[in-house]
Amino acid sequence: MNIFRSVPKVVLLLSFLLLVVSFCAGQTITGTVHNETTGRFSAGDQVILLRLDNGMLEETHTKTDAQGSFKLSVQFPGSRHVVRVFHQKVNYDQPVDSSAPLEIQVFDAKPKIKQIRESLGILKLEPGGKTLNVTELHAVDNDSKPPQTQASPNNFEISLPSDAQMDSVMAKGPGPNSIAVNITSTMVQNEAGHVTIRFPLRPGETQFAIRYHLPYQGKLTFHPRILYPTNSLGIMYPPSMEFSALKSDRFQWESDNGMQGQIVRNITPGEVLDFEVSGTGALSSRNPGATSPSAVSQPPASGGSRSDKAPAIQAQGKTPSSGKSILWLVVAGAFILFAAGVFLVWRMKAAKQQAAVEALKEKLFALENARLRGSISAEEYAASRKSLNQNLEQVVAKQDNKSKNLVTR
Repeated sequence: MNIFRSVPKVVLLLSFLLLVVSFCAGQTITGTVHNETTGRFSAGDQVILLRLDNGMLEETHTKTDAQGSFKLSVQFPGSRHVVRVFHQKVNYDQPVDSSAPLEIQVFDAKPKIKQIRESLGILKLEPGGKTLNVTELHAVDNDSKPPQTQASPNNFEISLPSDAQMDSVMAKGPGPNSIAVNITSTMVQNEAGHVTIRFPLRPGETQFAIRYHLPYQGKLTFHPRILYPTNSLGIMYPPSMEFSALKSDRFQWESDNGMQGQIVRNITPGEVLDFEVSGTGALSSRNPGATSPSAVSQPPASGGSRSDKAPAIQAQGKTPSSGKSILWLVVAGAFILFAAGVFLVWRMKAAKQQAAVEALKEKLFALENARLRGSISAEEYAASRKSLNQNLEQVVAKQDNKSKNLVTR
């Protein structure tokens, strides 16, 4: 009798479980894919539902119908998801942040587009003993009409010294939903230092951040590869280093209270801008004196740098969006992650303080970037720089005090 009495409870429990499973399996993500190149719905595109769980895991996939519509069944409704659409071998991602139908834009792909221009390139040089650390930032604009995506194995190219070792390559596509991602680069066979990056140039601005290091014996020659028409190329280096243009007289030396450097503007593809740097030193990050952010120092008579000049590059050019420095903030975050990995407590604290210094230096560098691009006014620049310098001085002062305490102990 007890067995028969428990049957209704078992049935009720099973019914409840089936209801839960049915509810979870019944959740769907719907949307429409529109081809912005043709102005029509995009039919036959592959659509993949990716679950963000220790990486990107494919959960399900489908294809768009004749009206560009798709429907995806969610297996793990409690997880974060991204919908990826493949159109002509280029992926377009959109995060799922609500139950509303998605509207995803795609573009036809071509191997070569004429309306591509590099709005800004920056080479940041930091000697460290017998090593020279280099960070390159490139912002590439695709203003094609009708809008199209450039997709080829050599979408972007750079030239490194032959013995350079790549540390990382990051890229960020256009749009507010895009995030910086680690990508790979390819060395061209039989061409030492020639590196290609296969990352599609979608309509809008694509950003690249490239970090590498190489042996440094106090002097080094660079051969920048100018692939697209370029608004501005800046070379930033410590005040104690010397700069010498080898084949061009178009470099202009500029300096202020953050970083000094050389700038070339309105560059044509293939233009030779080889240069040589020599000397050592660290990038200045303190504000030695209050000067107008619009003031530009005169270059030294020799055409190189001067150790008694304070650093920075004056802003000019077109106005960018507020997210131009996001790649540099990601790079700065790498220092913080490195500091967090130090296992000894006292070394961890020191590393975190050093990471804070590096992060502030990166923010100063990003500020100079914004000034170069002309995205902030002189007043905003001065106020931001003053605040960053004060924070940096406070962090450095704490480090000095702790060092003194260790000595007295």
